[in-house]
Amino acid sequence: MFHKATRSLLSIFQIIQPITMNVGYLLITSSYSTVFANDFQTYFDKGFEKGEKGDYFGSIYDYTSAIELNPNNVDAYYNRGWAKGQINDHTGAILDYQSAINIDPSNEKALYGLGYSKGKLGNYYGSIAEYTTLLNLNSQHEDAYFGRAWSKSKIRNSYGSIADYTEVIKLNPNNGNAFYNRGLEKHNSSQYYEAISDYSKAIQINNKYSEAFLNRSVSKTKIGDIKGACKDAKKAKSLGFKGLENDNWIKNNCSSRFKFF
Repeated sequence: MFHKATRSLLSIFQIIQPITMNVGYLLITSSYSTVFANDFQTYFDKGFEKGEKGDYFGSIYDYTSAIELNPNNVDAYYNRGWAKGQINDHTGAILDYQSAINIDPSNEKALYGLGYSKGKLGNYYGSIAEYTTLLNLNSQHEDAYFGRAWSKSKIRNSYGSIADYTEVIKLNPNNGNAFYNRGLEKHNSSQYYEAISDYSKAIQINNKYSEAFLNRSVSKTKIGDIKGACKDAKKAKSLGFKGLENDNWIKNNCSSRFKFF
């Protein structure tokens, strides 16, 4: 059989960051009853409503007013931290999450927020430490495993990252992003067949996962499956993945003049 010399596709696609701060942990409602409850609750509710509408600066302002009235309310600190995270003020978010934890050391949402924001600031060891504290409190916390896996990948701890993504998959076998990210880590560890298997699982969950098709093609080049690599690279392109390097690779390696195509 004719074997054509190949070049790798574009660099392996970026690992997907944890996304649950924008999905799983939204603002927390509060019911606070003291002598000055009306004023506190008014500001808290206004902050909540503005946060839900995407007015994060207004939300922060109102939560600040609420905190001035009651500096011991965990939910106000957490929600203000969440709003700060939405405007990428992760330094400010960390301060608020830490304030929440100072009041309630076992607050899972604030611990997760700390791990997330520290990761966004590049403090990956700190991020891992926060997620680990959370997992010691709740060993079934899928998002904490995912976040810790992501942070471990950033310090090139592929073994630890793979182990944590495996825990995510045990807890949620339909988490396609976990399969995809684990595939990236396995590819980076030269486990190409295992990487292909994980990308295939991600594609089974979401058959329009262009990044999974693209990176499966990268792993297939590593095992000499150029026909399969071409098929996946073309599929990624058809799903909307745009990349000149990928286009050039297809042009140079997937020509119909080669009989095995």
